[in-house]
Amino acid sequence: FFFLFSSRRRHTRYISVTGVQTCALPISVINTEGTVVYMNRKGCEILGYERDELINSRFDLLIPENIRGKMHTIFQKIIRGETTPPEYHENELLRKNGDIRLISFHSSIIRNIDGTISGILFSGEDITDRRMSENKLAESEKQLNIVVESAIDAIVMINSAGNITLWNKAAEKMFGYSAEEIVGKSILDAMIPVKYR
Repeated sequence: FFFLFSSRRRHTRYISVTGVQTCALPISVINTEGTVVYMNRKGCEILGYERDELINSRFDLLIPENIRGKMHTIFQKIIRGETTPPEYHENELLRKNGDIRLISFHSSIIRNIDGTISGILFSGEDITDRRMSENKLAESEKQLNIVVESAIDAIVMINSAGNITLWNKAAEKMFGYSAEEIVGKSILDAMIPVKYR
């Protein structure tokens, strides 16, 4: 996507090329005053706002109160040219209904022809549901590890290549190998006598 901009009469005009408005990722532009000057359809959908409600509003509207001060400080440093925005970062945004969404951002500084900073372009992805799934999976794995490690039976897990991926305390006791010694090794090489391989 591209943005065309001009700095006539101390304000910047952004024109989206066909496809940006209907892009599947949220895209927005914030000017040096911290005002939202562009938000595509996906961004509005994620945040629960009509486009007219967001355009010309302060971006603070979208930042949860507990991190608003920190985000404002970072924004001011970027606009003053004291730091550059991280190429990738994750940040919570506040929806109109008060819900919080976790967004992964890619951001770029927009400059005028004379090199002065005129705003920041953000594109991103709503990763809220994915992160919740990852957290649930991590919790399930943690619970599984507790069960496996407290089992009185030896539990050994191998992958499709025949390499050991899990070796519990009971397996250590039964076979004499620590998990550090054997995880990642072939079960055939580590445990099966040559004549039976």
